[in-house]
Amino acid sequence: MKKSTLPSPASLKTEAKSQLKALARELGGEPLEALAPASVHGTRRRIKRLRSLLRLLREALGERGFEKANAQLRTAADSLA
Repeated sequence: MKKSTLPSPASLKTEAKSQLKALARELGGEPLEALAPASVHGTRRRIKRLRSLLRLLREALGERGFEKANAQLRTAADSLA
């Protein structure tokens, strides 16, 4: 039987925290209107990565936790569109 190659939930959570910190740095408290197009693009890509990490963590987070976090990230990405 083949061993799973998926990272552990703990390492995925660590990566998610790292991505969230980087996202906060990228946005830097600037109003959305003041962000450069390249910055908006990078931010949307980072949100996309976070949402994919959430899907991997879905079981560990539980359905409610996953749905709440996913909805928040989707709303954030939509506000940047």
